[in-house]
Amino acid sequence: MLRIVRGEPSDDELAALITVLAALPNAAVEPPAQRNAWADPAHRLRSTPTLGRCQWRHPR
Repeated sequence: MLRIVRGEPSDDELAALITVLAALPNAAVEPPAQRNAWADPAHRLRSTPTLGRCQWRHPR
């Protein structure tokens, strides 16, 4: 929220001020926390099958 205490800024001046304020980094925003490996959905994806015993001798 922005409140003008003194003066009467023009629309262009207000737009410039809002643009500058919007470009400032927000200190209240925290970076997203890393996901716990237990909650990672990648474990549900199928992995490439590994070759079993002696499979290298008999390719498909």
